[in-house]
Amino acid sequence: MNTDILWSKILEKLQSELNSLTFTTWFKDTELYKLENNKAYIIVPMPIHKKHLNENYSDLIINKLYNETNTNYDLYFFLKEEIQAEETIIVDEKDNDSNSNINVINTDLNINYNINSNLNKNYTFESFIVGNSNKFAQTAALSVAEYPGSMYNPLFIYGNSGLGKTHLMHAIGNYIVEHSNRKVLYITSEEFMQDYRNVYNNKDGETNFNYINFFNNKYRNIDVLIIDDIQLLSGPKSQESFFNTFNTLFNNQKQIIISSDRSPND
Repeated sequence: MNTDILWSKILEKLQSELNSLTFTTWFKDTELYKLENNKAYIIVPMPIHKKHLNENYSDLIINKLYNETNTNYDLYFFLKEEIQAEETIIVDEKDNDSNSNINVINTDLNINYNINSNLNKNYTFESFIVGNSNKFAQTAALSVAEYPGSMYNPLFIYGNSGLGKTHLMHAIGNYIVEHSNRKVLYITSEEFMQDYRNVYNNKDGETNFNYINFFNNKYRNIDVLIIDDIQLLSGPKSQESFFNTFNTLFNNQKQIIISSDRSPND
């Protein structure tokens, strides 16, 4: 069977089974390059697609190929520009696959408190305007939204003001809330510092232990922490508190998302 016709059939079935955002982001711009020796070579638009499709959709693609051809195929993903070095890429991909470690997320939670996520429901992936300058950021953000704590952790979104960083962060949070029971918190650096300052609420700097419990529950008993404008987080005590919060969440495979209008080096 012609590979273009075969792949069109598979994409048509995938489109009917997946939501439009997932299909458009991960499958729309893919191509079936060739089938050879029980190997399926698939062209993807960006490097991020290799990892994401291989780790999260390989079984689905293999099943679709089997349904159409009655043959089981091993999958190999590569970019168009890599076609000239195809054999080298295939070996590299095979080696990477055999050595890859996939994180398993434990979503069995016993948290008995309510939290206000602070998410703006108007900021979604569907309302985010995608262009050449932000397509990679949008794709990475969706990857995190689909598999929080697994793909990119922490996710650091960097760009000048007004380019959509906040929109993307809210979109991730809204997607996770809609598709899972995970606890999500969006906060600004200023709000984080204010919460920390409330732990020391008098002139002598004595600790408010009741507020410590509130602080720890708010920031550490969650699954996804989103902090906007991390460059504004100032003061050694506040930074130390964020450092400890970061480590607690990261060590428990919780997703951390931060944004900045300054580069990571800065």
